[in-house]
Amino acid sequence: MESFVAGELRIEPELGAAPAPIRLHWLGKSTALHPEKVIGPYLTAALDVAAGDRRPVEMHFEKLGFFNSSTVTAIIQTIQAARARSVALTLVFDGSTRAQKTSFEALRGLVASDGLVALKGV
Repeated sequence: MESFVAGELRIEPELGAAPAPIRLHWLGKSTALHPEKVIGPYLTAALDVAAGDRRPVEMHFEKLGFFNSSTVTAIIQTIQAARARSVALTLVFDGSTRAQKTSFEALRGLVASDGLVALKGV
């Protein structure tokens, strides 16, 4: 997988050997009005690779300086897509940053007992 860049947002993939998780490190700022159109295809491709290799995905937001509410919608769509592919997905966020903690804790309701989606504040 290649790095992804759109405006001030960069996503750096970290691919170890399977079965290690595919890690996607979000950096910069996510300010697109319709990020699902911008980053959606990239995230879909990552989920497809993960499903094919039977490995989990970790999305790391700790170094993401800012993201708008539209980005949260794109993250929700990614959660739904991961579930549809039976790909385990962990969202790792900076629990010491109020904006990240508030945004990701609001997603807690999407964490079901199926064990496919997890939130982790660090």
